[in-house]
Amino acid sequence: MSDRPPAAFSLLDAARILARGSDLATKLSLLAEQASAIAGGAGAIILIHDTESQALSGTDGQLLLSVRPEAAPAMAEAIRDRRPIWSVVADPPAVGIVPGDGRQAVVPLVVEDELGSSVEGMLLLATDDAGPDEAAREILGAVADLGAVAIRQDRLHNALAERAEYLERLARTDPLTGLADRRTFEQMLELEVIRAVRQGTALAVALFYVDGLTRINEEHGASAGDDVLRQVAATIADEVRLIDTVARVGHDVFGVIAPGDADGIVARRVQDAVKALAPVGSVQPSVSAAVAHHPAGGETGADLLATVAAALEEAKAAGPGTLVGLREPE
Repeated sequence: MSDRPPAAFSLLDAARILARGSDLATKLSLLAEQASAIAGGAGAIILIHDTESQALSGTDGQLLLSVRPEAAPAMAEAIRDRRPIWSVVADPPAVGIVPGDGRQAVVPLVVEDELGSSVEGMLLLATDDAGPDEAAREILGAVADLGAVAIRQDRLHNALAERAEYLERLARTDPLTGLADRRTFEQMLELEVIRAVRQGTALAVALFYVDGLTRINEEHGASAGDDVLRQVAATIADEVRLIDTVARVGHDVFGVIAPGDADGIVARRVQDAVKALAPVGSVQPSVSAAVAHHPAGGETGADLLATVAAALEEAKAAGPGTLVGLREPE
């Protein structure tokens, strides 16, 4: 029988957890169980650090604990110094997160690489006044390192996936404006509808008709009209987020898919920005716009596109600069 101490077996198990292909939530949950076992059965949890909001969250993205110094001085100190605090009275936001008499070990999950040092998460471990012994502390530090690597790997994977998705959007582009073409727009709309249904989130699709383009072409030539189309395209692209999809879907029509936009405010933002463009001769550039919302405007991408196209015809008939389908925020 091996003479390895039980904690060593726990560390080996923790390393195997990281090597397996399970999702991040499973990895962190199992690593927390190992940390608890190493500390003699004390409760433990691993949370993810969000540097922008200065908070800790679960793997579902829900923010749980503020780690601002005024709210959580111990955790803020551990993050600032990149060092664990092995026994401290639990910060108010962390009370009840793990069982015990109110004392916790606070262990930051630190990654150091060519980009510098960063805190990827936090291990909270129930403890007594003395905290874990020296041998356990060393092994708990190694488990925390494994947790930091797991979170960093997941973030890198998500960033690469988002980048690949973004590059795929650019693969098919309109040669005049550099935006995505109609086919790409329709494909992305179907994907965003699926995502909205799965996540239960809002989705808006907007179309923009460039008012007065025929008049500009007649009075100033087709090259002037092309310049206006490029300016409008650039303006729309500047007014949307990276997660939005922008495309040229017709000769003088542009489209935007806006995940999470419950009201369709992207349409008003684009209209206001186009109005600020310089006049072309006697013509002030503007766009008529329409918005459709999922699922009210259709449960499929094709239905949404038909709804917003009909609304755009209504906007065009009402006159330049008209907007149809905007919801007033509640």
